Amino acid sequence: MKYRFIKVVGIFMVLAFIVGLLPACHNVQAASSYVAILPAVLHSGRTEAISLALFAGDKLVKDNVEVTLLKDGKKVVSATQAVDGKGTVSLDIPIVADGKYDIQVKGGAFSDKASISVEKSFLVFLETDKPIYKPGQTIHMRALTLDPELKPTTEPVTVDVLDAKGIKIFHTGMTTDDYGMARDEYIHEFFAIAQDLSPSMAFIEDVDFISQERMGSFRGTLPQIALLSAMDGIEEKTAIVTIATTNCVETLDKALSERPSRFDRVYRISSPDYQLRMEMLRYISIKTPLSEDIIEYIAKKTDGYTPAQVQEVPKGMVIAQLSETGKVTGFNQRDVDAVIFQMNCKRDRTIGFNVLPYKYTAINNEQNRRKESAEE
Repeated sequence: MKYRFIKVVGIFMVLAFIVGLLPACHNVQAASSYVAILPAVLHSGRTEAISLALFAGDKLVKDNVEVTLLKDGKKVVSATQAVDGKGTVSLDIPIVADGKYDIQVKGGAFSDKASISVEKSFLVFLETDKPIYKPGQTIHMRALTLDPELKPTTEPVTVDVLDAKGIKIFHTGMTTDDYGMARDEYIHEFFAIAQDLSPSMAFIEDVDFISQERMGSFRGTLPQIALLSAMDGIEEKTAIVTIATTNCVETLDKALSERPSRFDRVYRISSPDYQLRMEMLRYISIKTPLSEDIIEYIAKKTDGYTPAQVQEVPKGMVIAQLSETGKVTGFNQRDVDAVIFQMNCKRDRTIGFNVLPYKYTAINNEQNRRKESAEE
């Protein structure tokens, strides 16, 4: 009996081709040999797939397969699944320490294990303030780390900068936080620049990202503490007007939103009224073919909408028509209703057409009905 345990990533298509030439089977029979393919490195916090082909002689057979991740001989996690000739077994890797582990594959008449590595998995997004720098300029970077579920996470990261010849000219380590602010020094530098340029206006968009209310065990982040310190009035800052925006004022830390001398005025900007929506749509109609009747119809149908939502209606109609016909010729009330229907379905979730699972299903359905009526 020959056991083959292959740890590769790049031969999936070759194996699929070879196994595809063999006759399929449906009878349950203990497999005497197998081929298993899995990555050389598994990632904690993710679901990994182990591809299997089960044989009895030269025929594919069906068998129950158990895959187990072991650490020092002790089970970490396991999964059992029936494999009909060929298939995969999904293994949910928990959050564990990085290091060497054993993976065990066990069937009705075989059992084998091999060494494998497990590493923590996260994505790193790195942003700089400009694409090209001249000698003597300072590089400002922002790092954001995301876990396998694309949620921000706190991770230590190392940043190396290489020149055109591949020579390392800069090296630093930092720890990211949930808001992607790699260093609290950015807040101090921000106000230092504003002071150097004074009289100036310092604008902070979505301030709730770095100054959420401290409660329970959450005592704030370094950027949040730096922001409160920069605005506490102890260090003199003259001729600087600080403006901050937020869509979630109720989540702001009270030390920022309610303490005197940090923000002296709070202005709540309400949704645009009918007249303002008309003006917005007329401005949009300069580049988008919107008749006066359609502008009035959209303005009436979007009561309570934010400016971004009002703009999304004509944008959605343009995208839908381009997707269907390849050109924009004009719109009717049904086009407006189709887009608003999609938006109303999403208003409890994320605003934006890019989150639709299919390409404007309701709009296309409406256009299909229009085609069917014309054919009749």
